[in-house]
Amino acid sequence: MKVISPHGVNAYRQINLTQKKRHYRVGTTITVKAIKSYHLTTRLVLSNGTYVTANKILVAKK
Repeated sequence: MKVISPHGVNAYRQINLTQKKRHYRVGTTITVKAIKSYHLTTRLVLSNGTYVTANKILVAKK
């Protein structure tokens, strides 16, 4: 996946997007390990075990 949001996206330690761990800038390529559902939203699990939103306005398939 590639970050397309002008402000970038944050990666979090928990699936409910708490405990911010890292920030990815626009244009960064991130490796997705899994896709998980959380209530009515979708999260991407990265190769380092952190979670990122799967919002198509913020990230896109490479």
